Amino acid sequence: MANIVFIFHDFWGCKRGNEYIYPAFHHGLIEELRNNGNNVYCYVKPITAKAYDFSGQINKELLDELKGLNPDLFIIINNRFWDISDYFDCPIICYSVDSPSLLSNLELLKKKKDRFKFVVQQSIEVDLIKSIIGADRKNIEYILSTTPIQNTYQPKDKNISFLGSQWLWEGLADLVDYMKRNPSREDSIFAKEIHNKLINIEAKTYDEIIEEIYKEHPNYPEPKLIVKDQDIYISRLSGIRRARYLAKIADLGLEIYGDGWATSCMAYFPDLALNWISSRVITASETEELFNTSKLCFQLNHIQAKTGFSWKIPDIMASGGCLVTNSTLDFKRLFGNNIPTFESDVEARELCAKLLKNPNMREDIVAYSNQKVEELFRPRRAIEQLENLSLIKLIKNNTKRGEFKIQMYKLFEEKKAPTKLISINQTPNNKFSIKFANITLYKIKRKNINESNIYVLGVPLFKMLQNSKGYNFNLLFLSNLYRLYAKQKDKLKQFKIQRQNIKSKQEICKKFKDGKKINICIQVSRPGMWCFDYLYKLLEKDPRFNVSILIMPDHNYKREIHQFYLEKTYKELCQKGYKPIKGYDFDLEKSVDIRGVINPDIIFYTDFWKPHFYDGYYITSFLDKITLLNEYGFSVMQDEMTCNFELNNLVDMYFRPTEIHKQMAQQLMKNKGRNVIVTGSPKLDALFDAKYKPMDVWKKQKGQIHKKRIIWAPHYNDKTPSKMYQNDAFWEIYDFMLEIADKYKDKVQFVFRPHPVLKKRASERWGEEEQEAYYHKWDTLSNGQYYDGDFVDLFMKSDAMLTDSCSFRAEYTAFNKPLFITKTQTSRSNYNDFGQKLNELFYIPSSDLKQGIIDFIEDVVLRGNDYKKAERTEFVKKYFGKINGKTASENIYDEIIKFLEKGKIA
Repeated sequence: MANIVFIFHDFWGCKRGNEYIYPAFHHGLIEELRNNGNNVYCYVKPITAKAYDFSGQINKELLDELKGLNPDLFIIINNRFWDISDYFDCPIICYSVDSPSLLSNLELLKKKKDRFKFVVQQSIEVDLIKSIIGADRKNIEYILSTTPIQNTYQPKDKNISFLGSQWLWEGLADLVDYMKRNPSREDSIFAKEIHNKLINIEAKTYDEIIEEIYKEHPNYPEPKLIVKDQDIYISRLSGIRRARYLAKIADLGLEIYGDGWATSCMAYFPDLALNWISSRVITASETEELFNTSKLCFQLNHIQAKTGFSWKIPDIMASGGCLVTNSTLDFKRLFGNNIPTFESDVEARELCAKLLKNPNMREDIVAYSNQKVEELFRPRRAIEQLENLSLIKLIKNNTKRGEFKIQMYKLFEEKKAPTKLISINQTPNNKFSIKFANITLYKIKRKNINESNIYVLGVPLFKMLQNSKGYNFNLLFLSNLYRLYAKQKDKLKQFKIQRQNIKSKQEICKKFKDGKKINICIQVSRPGMWCFDYLYKLLEKDPRFNVSILIMPDHNYKREIHQFYLEKTYKELCQKGYKPIKGYDFDLEKSVDIRGVINPDIIFYTDFWKPHFYDGYYITSFLDKITLLNEYGFSVMQDEMTCNFELNNLVDMYFRPTEIHKQMAQQLMKNKGRNVIVTGSPKLDALFDAKYKPMDVWKKQKGQIHKKRIIWAPHYNDKTPSKMYQNDAFWEIYDFMLEIADKYKDKVQFVFRPHPVLKKRASERWGEEEQEAYYHKWDTLSNGQYYDGDFVDLFMKSDAMLTDSCSFRAEYTAFNKPLFITKTQTSRSNYNDFGQKLNELFYIPSSDLKQGIIDFIEDVVLRGNDYKKAERTEFVKKYFGKINGKTASENIYDEIIKFLEKGKIA
């Protein structure tokens, strides 16, 4: 466990109640450090108008406090802190997030270059740190910005969003002063040279630049362009550039979020002023919400970012918003032409207009971006690099989550000014107050650009609203009363809608009782999700039902994958003799109107995750219908996530396979599992069908020797969030498994039965040609094959399985055959209560996965030493037998009839 002091600046000067807020970039680093067991102690300096000066001695009180933390590592953003190098022996990392010119105490760093470590976020800065400070290359690490943001697949209600501060403020006062000095032609030439060197990334002061120019041009006159603060000068130039680009796209539906926009300079940019939204977007959750609800997310780098790009670009790429940004060397190096960029404001407008008209192109960019985030921008990668740079162990220090503390250090920096008898204060947080001694007589707190609250002696009295005609004043308690009324009115409206939905369901039940046919629509979206052969037969035989199968369009995949899955599912169902309906027309690029085509009374869902659904297919569009859910997978992991989605809570009946699953639902679901019914799993009904004759889908083998049959069924996810399960063995053993197939070619035959999404992931990582070649290799083996059909026939004729897939762990166990879990050092099973019991029946590698596979094949499969069989047999009898003496399909059928007869769960 390492103690880390993380020092940065609060660019917004904002504290909400007792909570300090900071951007997603800091949030991701802090949380990843803590998740690995490290303690993180943050010191934050609020931004002020005056320049930062850390040239003096650190305050003793603050120094003693830091010593009390016993730090193992300091991470100081832009080195904006006092020199502590003589007081501590631990590494000190100067984390540059802008450019070397913005590192504080540059002269000190040059003198003590070997005492510090340096992190840069632009490739060019490695050489700059070496040349300017003289640091050794081994003490410099190029670390890309990181993000904790996730794609939450929300509906998009914004065309283009831009999140960023406006650095223009009151304009470039230095240029106004320059103009007032009546510059000559020669003065202007000199001024342009100063200007061009100032905005260069090289860390040189204004005085050094003047001296350098005079060496080249000794006859130049005295400079009339006098730059008082180089940082402010560069920032305001960036603000001008930013305003120009944003004005170009303002009419395309731009919304601007961020600070610094409510300035007098915006009087010259009416399009931007009218598109600014004052809602503050700072934290990771706020940023995630904004980007996920935007079709396009626009970014333009700061002038000082010569080769790099903004912190916010990884945040956008991790979300569901499509990134639109300018081109930089680092960006092109990382992404090539996979993400289109612009070089000018005209190109920026053309690109935005094109993407707004082409949702498929946007979705492709988002899918690619999400993938690259997992490879490049997750905090774990940065922590690993920080560990290598500092030589301090930061990864998996402790299974216990580390401590976190944060505080301002303004009080340690400045002496408190004597209290004035009467003081008038205005802060950057839109507050205005008048104090007598320390008593606040009058305070205005601005909530947004048009609304303020007025307090007298601390009592909230008035709400001030600005409109085109002036100001309106309302009593605050009346405003709050109206707000309460509006809230209750909304609740009443929702209650009426709910009553109407109940009435609609009662009418469906009455229709059933009156002998009219009930339309049932079973929805599936991907290969392998259909598990209702036996239920379909029961419903089809009953003359009271019309049964339809709808292949639901899957919103979560880009067009080609979406189309591939739909066509494959359609083909599989047709081969079974069904007549499924395609839910999406790829020629017209529109989804089918379910109400118009099927007009269902009952909708049977097999999936629950909202991002998979187009709006017209999701449950919120059918709350007036009877809705059912039988999830396509057999839940063995993380029920706290999978059973508590909105759809799970909203359906009228949620069918689950075991009593343990019901108990988990009662503990974890918002509705306390009131709609849960235990029925068994319809995927396993063939086990109870004495007439069922499985097809032998295994490749015929030459010779008389009977070979053992082993299924290898790998999952695909190797870069999931730390709180989620991760099944990543495929990427470690894909070549090894071909070697194993060859090693045992005379004794074992193998079926490669991967998760359907693995093909997509492998294509993205390897390229489609290499992925196809790998899958084809399995078919060319004399004792191997690639198989992607129904699992029942495959399982019944097999002897053992190697897998890290989720529901197969339960479904294969139901066949009472030995199963080996391909677990790696980075795997995370995150079992739920049922999975934990199931896990005791598996064969699991002790340390070396590859040796564990060999041992399992040699001992359990070939020698027949299946020593877990007796325990597994008891488990199968207890949890995979018939419920109520009936199959799962029979139980589900009965529950549907009961509901229609009684109008509710029996």
